[in-house]
Amino acid sequence: MREILFRGKCQTGEWVEGGFLNRNGKPEIVDWDKAEEGNLTFTTPVDPSTVGQFTGLTDKNGQKIFEDDFLLIENDDGVEYRTQVWYVGGALAVDVKGHEYDYTAIGWFDYYSMEVIGNIHDNPELLT
Repeated sequence: MREILFRGKCQTGEWVEGGFLNRNGKPEIVDWDKAEEGNLTFTTPVDPSTVGQFTGLTDKNGQKIFEDDFLLIENDDGVEYRTQVWYVGGALAVDVKGHEYDYTAIGWFDYYSMEVIGNIHDNPELLT
């Protein structure tokens, strides 16, 4: 069972991680370490366009992989490519260049070498 975790960028430009709460269309990240049962005062408002879900996987350096991250993936033949983590068809997936299918669930890449190299919000130029 994977950890259910989200991240978002707050007004200071910092990333925060935790639970996701949407109060009247205003997304917030809940700090579960500080929140008490029934007390959700430990929340941080975030930019809705930056909210992304944790895939349940970490890269080769132990960094958590989130939706909208950019990955450098090396397949078992030593071929490297860059891709973005997407939420597609109810699953977190990557676009696999050079294959006959458009997206595949990211969990299938467990055995490949993956490294987070940025994300669409901080480094949009990485996939151009």
